[in-house]
Amino acid sequence: EVQEHPEVPRHDCLSRMVQSDLTPLEMRDELVTLMFAGHDGIALALTYSSYLTSLHPEVEHRLRDDSRRLLSKSDPTYDQLSQLQFSECVFREGLRLFTPEPNFGRRVLKDDVICGMPVKAGASVIISPWTMHRRADMYEDPYAFKPERWEKISPGSYEYFPFACPPRV
Repeated sequence: EVQEHPEVPRHDCLSRMVQSDLTPLEMRDELVTLMFAGHDGIALALTYSSYLTSLHPEVEHRLRDDSRRLLSKSDPTYDQLSQLQFSECVFREGLRLFTPEPNFGRRVLKDDVICGMPVKAGASVIISPWTMHRRADMYEDPYAFKPERWEKISPGSYEYFPFACPPRV
């Protein structure tokens, strides 16, 4: 369909891949990941965000007001979805508290020092977003569900990484 109607902008995942520089093999790998692994994390994130919202009526009301304000006039467009800023805050906060990957491993590529401890190349290390996302020096009241915190903060890639995404070093 993308080839039949190139004038129609497409924002779905497959269309973006087709329009990218990915090789067919890379595209296949991305689709396999999305189909068989990628959906679990998103499903968990939505579940936990919904659960946390249900426990906080003030958040639920604000979320509803945000969506009604923007979406009540017509069917939502793709561009309008990015304007649901409080929805994004709720989602980020849900991911911060209940990250789909509570910990993951990495192999050290070169000798380094982490928190004053020498780490040799080839060593395995465990990284815990669960722990990092609860550090009081990074997040005020770190155990509380406070979506509004995301209106004021913009943590770096080593402070917030719910999908095991800090750069591999």
